[in-house]
Amino acid sequence: MKQKILKRALLLFTVILFTNCNKEDDNQVSSNDIEEIKSEFTLNNFDNIAVKNNLSVDWNNFNKVEELENKSISYEFNTILNSNSFIENAKQKLFFKYKLIVTKDGSDRWNLQLIKFLTSDENKLQDISYFSPYNFTGTLSHYNLKGETLSIKGFENGYLISEFNDKKTKNDNIFSRQEDTEIACSHCYVLVTTEHYTDWYKLGPGGIWTYTHSKLDYVSHDYVYVGGESSVAPEEIKFHEHTNPQYGGGNNHENELISEEDEVYIDLTNTSKIDPNEELKCFDLTKDAKLTIYVQQPRENSSDIMGPNSVGHAFIGIEQNGIVRNLGFYPISSANSALVAVGADYNSELRSNNDYLYHVNISKNISNSQLTTITNYIKNFPDTYNVNNYACVDFAINIGNLGGMGLPSTTVNSITFSGRSPGQLGQEIRAMNSDGVKTISKTKKNSPQSQGTCN
Repeated sequence: MKQKILKRALLLFTVILFTNCNKEDDNQVSSNDIEEIKSEFTLNNFDNIAVKNNLSVDWNNFNKVEELENKSISYEFNTILNSNSFIENAKQKLFFKYKLIVTKDGSDRWNLQLIKFLTSDENKLQDISYFSPYNFTGTLSHYNLKGETLSIKGFENGYLISEFNDKKTKNDNIFSRQEDTEIACSHCYVLVTTEHYTDWYKLGPGGIWTYTHSKLDYVSHDYVYVGGESSVAPEEIKFHEHTNPQYGGGNNHENELISEEDEVYIDLTNTSKIDPNEELKCFDLTKDAKLTIYVQQPRENSSDIMGPNSVGHAFIGIEQNGIVRNLGFYPISSANSALVAVGADYNSELRSNNDYLYHVNISKNISNSQLTTITNYIKNFPDTYNVNNYACVDFAINIGNLGGMGLPSTTVNSITFSGRSPGQLGQEIRAMNSDGVKTISKTKKNSPQSQGTCN
């Protein structure tokens, strides 16, 4: 009897020892993995400033999933956000939480993605996990470490209802745009604009902080899934997020004093609709002229699609013997900016661009025959404005190349955009050098005023 007990005790000790060794080995593997992941993780190039400056990873708080069949390993790390984790407007509040998802499947390279859970129910985020999104209703967005959107998923009660992961195949998904500004949207994605503000406070007597004002830092745009139990009306898709300086207070002010608010989409300041026949009639088509392509980048000296200057702009200028005209290609002024941004077709129009901010330009003298070709092109400008197919940059590039500038026409892709962008064109012109034919200017200025009249 004693011998049997001894054998059983020895077997139990062996099993416990073996299990502990496995745990120690697994812990060591996880530790090595985490060190590798930490060496690859950086938010230095992340385009959301609030995330870039305020988010860190809790490397000691993670879930690990291994799938032996396809030899994949996945880690889910919790994050720490040193700013508000919600956006709000006058009617509703949306809460969000970030996680870092890292996977490796058969290769030696880690794939790092930052994901964001966004929901109207804060309780849904308490124990949320990417591996088990039970009861989650809201939007799950995937980003690479540059902040570029990789995919957007709509969940209802833990079930994946819709995935929007490729602009070219979006029609295969449950996806809809809000075409009528009087109709609320449900079971669809809406483009939500978030204005990110910094709240400023002044330190007063007794160490009391007093709110002074809020400054708009930047504007971001995200698709948000609206489930069947709720709906979003057009006036509800603009939100605010407030970030406080380290020495500031909380978001505790009833009335906001907003300073330096920028335009969100297409800036029509200093522009007016023109008749190209009237605008161009003063040019003598038997003489040479100077052609200039101006580019206002969304973010100066950057290929970003969006930035402090919204989507940016590209336009043209023609000068001849004291006659100066500057103009650009636009959707009609009544166009819905949110729908323009996601590729809706609108009738087009030409507008003046006098005294208009630009960051870079390229100029070239053109012959009378080139001037004739260009004026004919302008007078017969395309009827349709579509940000993906033909927009202000396409108009400027085509005219520049009719004048012999040899401008590239590079397509830029994101989850909601596939076209030519002012940021990319601006960077390509910056890479050029002035020569005996073309002159490049990389100094930020405003375009000249229109000059000269004729009968």
